[in-house]
Amino acid sequence: MTASDDVVGLGILIRFIVHRDLWRIAAWLTGSTALMIFSGASLRSLYDTPEKIRQYAEVAGGNPALVVFAGPGNGFDDPNLGVVLVNETLLWGALVAAFMSLMMVSRHTRAEEESERTDLLRSSVVGRHATLAAALVVVIAMNLTIAVLSFVGLAAQGYEVNGSLALVAAIAACGLMFAGFGAVAAQVASSHRGALGLGAAVLGIAFAVRAIGDVGQQAISWFSPLGWTLAISAFAGVRWWTLLLDVFVATLLCGLAFAASTRRDLGSGSLRPRPGPASASTRLRGPTALAVRLQRAVIVSWFVGLLITGIIFGAVGNDVAAMFEGNPDMAKYLAQLEGVSITDAYFVTAMQMMALLVSGFALSSIARA
Repeated sequence: MTASDDVVGLGILIRFIVHRDLWRIAAWLTGSTALMIFSGASLRSLYDTPEKIRQYAEVAGGNPALVVFAGPGNGFDDPNLGVVLVNETLLWGALVAAFMSLMMVSRHTRAEEESERTDLLRSSVVGRHATLAAALVVVIAMNLTIAVLSFVGLAAQGYEVNGSLALVAAIAACGLMFAGFGAVAAQVASSHRGALGLGAAVLGIAFAVRAIGDVGQQAISWFSPLGWTLAISAFAGVRWWTLLLDVFVATLLCGLAFAASTRRDLGSGSLRPRPGPASASTRLRGPTALAVRLQRAVIVSWFVGLLITGIIFGAVGNDVAAMFEGNPDMAKYLAQLEGVSITDAYFVTAMQMMALLVSGFALSSIARA
């Protein structure tokens, strides 16, 4: 069997994925591109003077909480508007690209096997690697499309071409790398949820290692894939070679995924699920216990996420007055009621955002039921 035989039907499967997930793909492309373009537009109006940019760099670079959730602040020693854009968007854009890649690859590989649709496809004239290859091609195309659209939007707003290209290229490279992680997770795990869990665990560890390094020893950040993404230093002396790390790891992971798919049974993963007990304990008998059992992972995830979000809002609240000092546009936005301090208005806005997040948890729980 030749290599071309392994991907027979690739074009048909790509068209099938696009046709089936057309609205999902459009939502990812629109949302990710809008994040970059609207962020660029809003930052240009908020930080329209060198004094405001310098003040932003001083506050953002001196608050560990902001460093954890924004990045090391490359270029803050001689800041410009592009550096502010990178600090505000690069990490979150990379996280969105990573989640998108993990979810799309798992959806069209492991989830398809779990629903046994892959069995039907493989019974026809379809190569053994065609399903995985089609998923990767679609995800790669999505990441590149987002990068191109975002680059055009930022360049049209007047941001430097070289820095804008480095920014979107770093985000796309991060998405490609986590597409590789998702492909490997789909071969290792025996379920769709398990594959997503493995991918999310890798992303969470990468985020934690990068955060520890950025706050403490910068060298530790190089042990994190997200650290490589932020190290490109767009708008502050671009280091293009960091993209090679992402591309190399993505290629290696995709190769491992294809190799693993030939060494396992269709529908099963490399990691076998642990058998459960023969009978349930008394505390698991009943509808309430069943609901808690089915949603325990979701409950824990939302609890941890909301806890971290609250810690971040609290840590940033200590410096919010200094952050918006001399920036009357943002100060007016946060303090729209007469007599309310900037700090109080900030916490009111933060609580509104927390309330929206809690509503999301309620909606997801009901939808799961």
